[in-house]
Amino acid sequence: MTRKDESDIIFIFWGDICTMTLDEVHVNQSAVITKVGGEGVLRGRLLDMGLIPKTAVTVIKYAPMGDPIEIRLRGYELTIRKDDAKMIEVNAL
Repeated sequence: MTRKDESDIIFIFWGDICTMTLDEVHVNQSAVITKVGGEGVLRGRLLDMGLIPKTAVTVIKYAPMGDPIEIRLRGYELTIRKDDAKMIEVNAL
């Protein structure tokens, strides 16, 4: 089942799980990484920073213009660009 909200983002629901990309997660909302996209060096960099499948993340804040995004994972805070966050699929908790 899919639902379209006001911002034209399509969310896919599987039972109680909502699949989206990391840039779509709201402030103070948590999610679990399901897939890390990208190619080559970029994908390797994301994985090296701890953004691997089955890792829980929480969005702490967005910069005033919406980019970059500060997230908390594995006990530390990480700031990533919105374009990089679009390559990371998550399930909202």
